[in-house]
Amino acid sequence: MEITMVISILLWAIIALLAVISSTRRATLTFGAIALSLYLAVKTNSTNALWPISASFLLWLMTAILGIRRNLIGIIKKDVENSGALVSLPYLPLFGITLFSYPVYGAIGLLFWFILWYCFKSMCRNLTAYCIVPLYLPTLLLLIVYQTPFALTYGIVTLWLQKEIEKLQKAV
Repeated sequence: MEITMVISILLWAIIALLAVISSTRRATLTFGAIALSLYLAVKTNSTNALWPISASFLLWLMTAILGIRRNLIGIIKKDVENSGALVSLPYLPLFGITLFSYPVYGAIGLLFWFILWYCFKSMCRNLTAYCIVPLYLPTLLLLIVYQTPFALTYGIVTLWLQKEIEKLQKAV
């Protein structure tokens, strides 16, 4: 195995361990849902399910880092002011994996993500219904594009992200 692969696996393991320490219940449950989905996808030979599960894992890592930042390091007022931009996080893994399976759409999607990030940063200072609906839209897009129920694990991780954003907005 290449040394860069070993280093990245070690970093993922450290992030996962810190996530379990900072948000034990949610991190464990969401990771369990991803692991169960991966097991079922491998057992059923569903190759179409591997992309949504990869996106779920990437979103899990992003949410874990957010939880680690909030619980172990602490937050400042500027973090709370910019918390609306976190609503755009579920779009990033979606467009990232789309870049590998549909390169043109993925590249356009990644450029579109910057616009979403800026818009959500200014409009979603509080998580209202106006901001929660776009938060779960990537789950629906994964269900439509990859046509697999394993994409629902993305919604489970998005729920954890929503709870982290709510805690962040109530912090200061």
